[in-house]
Amino acid sequence: RFYDAATKQLEILHNEDINTDKLMPLHGAASALGVPQEVLFKRYREGLLEAEELGILGLWVDRDYIRRISG
Repeated sequence: RFYDAATKQLEILHNEDINTDKLMPLHGAASALGVPQEVLFKRYREGLLEAEELGILGLWVDRDYIRRISG
């Protein structure tokens, strides 16, 4: 079921011209920044972090943004 849902979500993203190559999953962003995923999720909920909600695929963050804030 996960595979089917993920495949459908990727088709939707393709149709909406969202380039996932420029995004990284929230857990990857947290790892790159050296912070718990919960910290980034809290910032997202507070409107302090821009992220794309990709359905079953979860939250994804712009890779360039992560590079800029990681220093």
